Amino acid sequence: MTLSSEHIHNVALFGVPRSGTTWLGQIFNSSPNVFFCYQPLFSYEFKDRLGENSSKEDIDKFHNDLLRAKSDFVMQKKTLSGGTNVSFSKNKITALVWKEVHHINIIDNLLKNSDTKLVLIVRNPKATIGSWIKIPKEFDPSWNLADQWRSGSNKNDEKRENYFGYDKWKEAVKIFLKAERDYPNKVMIVSYPELNDNTEEMVNRLYKFIGLRVGKQTKNFISSSKQTNNDDPYSVYRNNHKDDKWKMDLPTEIANEIDNDLKGTELERFNR
Repeated sequence: MTLSSEHIHNVALFGVPRSGTTWLGQIFNSSPNVFFCYQPLFSYEFKDRLGENSSKEDIDKFHNDLLRAKSDFVMQKKTLSGGTNVSFSKNKITALVWKEVHHINIIDNLLKNSDTKLVLIVRNPKATIGSWIKIPKEFDPSWNLADQWRSGSNKNDEKRENYFGYDKWKEAVKIFLKAERDYPNKVMIVSYPELNDNTEEMVNRLYKFIGLRVGKQTKNFISSSKQTNNDDPYSVYRNNHKDDKWKMDLPTEIANEIDNDLKGTELERFNR
């Protein structure tokens, strides 16, 4: 199949790590009309291809090259845990969707220099951090939680494009809100709790935003993803759980500090 981004809607999905991007990405991928790419800027195949100063020509070429992606990582043949990933039948491709949990710092330039639409997902910071610290592959058990939950310095490794920890959650959400204010027709912010609680309604809105129709394959995936349980932390199957596991995983003093820090700010609405 020969594809060209000139005739395809380009869509980027961003969220900080552990915010629901994998699940939402597969919801988009379930459309037979979507060509989906997984974290290309983090892959060997497309590593760092875009930056804060990329030109329109750079972005256009990146999108065209994505449509010819070959690596198993970008095409997400397996989960990050090594398991076989879900696959979907494809028909006429009308949208290219790529997802990232890094490189949130390129959002303003991406909007300024391309026609890319952005879907930005935000999860409660307590749930985001609570999920992060429970995965040894993401949060080394030898790290001191009191030192790391806020800065994420060990995981971020002083790399501008990394977004681990509470401070980087705040930075990312402020970028999202500015993007929504500056480009209201090109940006849609998604609340993870709302996506989790009212999935079909939210997916209808998201698909309409990027010019897609919700079909049977997507409806079946949503249903199965919410009714099948899987202990893999990178799985898209979640058995319709409430997003409150952080209450058991996150120390009370950290939760209280987050609540106090966000109280009365524009970010407080996401802390629910």
